[in-house]
Amino acid sequence: MISNLKRTINMFSNEKKVQQALHFLRHDVKHLLKNLDADTKPVWGRMTPQHMLEHLMWALDGSSSSSQLKVANSPTLQKMRPLIRSYVLGSVRLPRNVQLSKTKKDLLPLKNESFEAAKKKLEISIDNALEVFLNNQQFQNNHPFAGPFNSKEWIIFHRKHFIHHFTQFGLLKRRFFV
Repeated sequence: MISNLKRTINMFSNEKKVQQALHFLRHDVKHLLKNLDADTKPVWGRMTPQHMLEHLMWALDGSSSSSQLKVANSPTLQKMRPLIRSYVLGSVRLPRNVQLSKTKKDLLPLKNESFEAAKKKLEISIDNALEVFLNNQQFQNNHPFAGPFNSKEWIIFHRKHFIHHFTQFGLLKRRFFV
């Protein structure tokens, strides 16, 4: 009986997280992006505003693709995957200045012709990803470090990822609840 209650509470909690994340991605992001300029300096890190927009776009487009993302499969990561998964989907903030590759010292080349074009394309990527996630409840794709995510988990993750980078550029305060 207690395990059923825990499952019900957890299900309700996840549904609430999904609804919060959907609202954030559909409404708040567009409003917050109005406060981001091409010359906004990050609070930490080396990304430019356009790099950040393109990074978020890449994450949205990759996660909602019909092609499965590759999962890093070192023995250490395999053992840590449940912990990584709960961390990535949980309420703990993502750490600052994480470099996922020791070899990438330089920022990736920009793909969009301008900051404004990247901003518009990010909004399109949000709409496209949410359409995939919401219209296919069976959808699943891999998170590169946390393993398979379903649609709801991707929605929750993207909110957390956006909050992390919007905090990086001062669009949100550090105390903003994840």
